[in-house]
Amino acid sequence: NRLTKFYNPEQYKAPPKRKLTEEEEIYENYSFVQFHRSHAPEAPEAPGDYKKSSKSNGVVAMIDLLREDLKKEMQKDAFEEKEAQKDYEKFMDDAARKRATDSKAITQKQEVIADVETELHETKGEHKTELKALQDTKEYEHNLHMSCDWLSENFEVRKQARTEEIESLKKARDVINGADYSLVQAKASQFMGK
Repeated sequence: NRLTKFYNPEQYKAPPKRKLTEEEEIYENYSFVQFHRSHAPEAPEAPGDYKKSSKSNGVVAMIDLLREDLKKEMQKDAFEEKEAQKDYEKFMDDAARKRATDSKAITQKQEVIADVETELHETKGEHKTELKALQDTKEYEHNLHMSCDWLSENFEVRKQARTEEIESLKKARDVINGADYSLVQAKASQFMGK
């Protein structure tokens, strides 16, 4: 306002008058400085009337330009803040949707894990049962194999024992029918001894 008073007096508006304080009234009404007219120097001669030059408009114009730049900058900042707020709200909405989607996916995965764990538990039970059945089958096979090996190893001995038993039964039947084998045995033993 003071610059306007100096450079553009037409546009200058005086500030409204205010009520003076007691100190200011004393200062205005009474002067403590005393001058003696005899010793006071004469005032210098004043230069001519002040003429406004075209250069004085430059400072006011520059201040107006700064003021306009400040307004534009404030508008730009307000616009950028609105855009940033919109971006922030969009980001928060996207984040909320992503959290909801992730939460749903986690729930589904937990359900799948629970199902798989149940199936694993059931499969382990079935595996134990099948393993027990397999062990029983292997034990049975082993016992059967041992029995077969014993029969294979003793087949000739048992065949000979059976043949001898059949011959003994035939002789016993013949003896019962009246045949006498006592001489045959004695001759056979003498023949073998010679």
